[in-house]
Amino acid sequence: MRRIKNAYISVMFKELFNVIENSNFVSYNSLRLALRRKNIKINISICRKSFSVFLRNEGVETELVDLLQGRISKSVFVRYYYRPDSSRFDVIREKLTKLHELLL
Repeated sequence: MRRIKNAYISVMFKELFNVIENSNFVSYNSLRLALRRKNIKINISICRKSFSVFLRNEGVETELVDLLQGRISKSVFVRYYYRPDSSRFDVIREKLTKLHELLL
């Protein structure tokens, strides 16, 4: 891979992964339109905002929330040196389980 190419890690529930794996959605717009056709009124940007605010309120570092949402800070530290420990993703998975239970 090129040195300038970034890779992102996402955390999700197994049920959601199964739904996505068995779907034909290939882009943001196709997902948005498919939800609209099924008469599911949801604003995806509010979902992103809720996700980030919830994680931040649960004590997850801003740099890690930004990383999970595909944003890279302009700071030299975050851009070149910040590599979160993989155990942090287990903690985030537990916090997302709490969010999932709150939403249901």
